[in-house]
Amino acid sequence: MVSIIQDRHFVLREHDSPGVWESNDRRYRDYAHELLAQLEAIRSQVVAKWPTQQGQPLTSNEGNAEVWELARLRDRTSNMTRIFAALAVEGFLNFYGALRMGQYVLDEHF
Repeated sequence: MVSIIQDRHFVLREHDSPGVWESNDRRYRDYAHELLAQLEAIRSQVVAKWPTQQGQPLTSNEGNAEVWELARLRDRTSNMTRIFAALAVEGFLNFYGALRMGQYVLDEHF
């Protein structure tokens, strides 16, 4: 059995050359974890201050402005948590795809 070993040299590429990948998946994952902790704290505040019986919605902010704004903050934080979690997954998959399949395959097929 004959084995062919290619002579590969380390090539330092320009920071913006095609095929250079940098992923922010770690930063996005950290953001998602931090936001999740904030979301859990905000949720507890909303539950504690909710003026009606649990399960009953607030239909306006009249008379409940503080809880209304707190609920909006909860919803916004929930959305941000999901977005950063999705960005973390996408960042990792893009990095892994480029690493395992190569830049050419990634560009041509994905």
